Amino acid sequence: MALKKNKAGSQMYPWVSAMHTHLGGECSHKCKYCYVNNPRFGRAPRYTGPIQLIEEEFKVHYKSGETIFIEHMNDLWAKEVPDEIIRRVLAHCCTWPDNTFVP
Repeated sequence: MALKKNKAGSQMYPWVSAMHTHLGGECSHKCKYCYVNNPRFGRAPRYTGPIQLIEEEFKVHYKSGETIFIEHMNDLWAKEVPDEIIRRVLAHCCTWPDNTFVP
């Protein structure tokens, strides 16, 4: 499975080369400024309900030398995220040591 690459001119941080999210479910913060909660865009079903892992995202293969913004659709460090989920996401990232991950 390929990693989602940022489109030129549409990325918030120009030093980030790709984005990836392992988490599904609704973010507990519900920030008013978050585009995930913006009714104009609609919310994908994978970002509703309780926090969960999106298992297919663990099949993603990263290239070397990437700077990857992970969990851009949720907060990996929110108190509602179980430790086991955090460990699985970090373990997946650690299998690609030639990259920089930005949570």
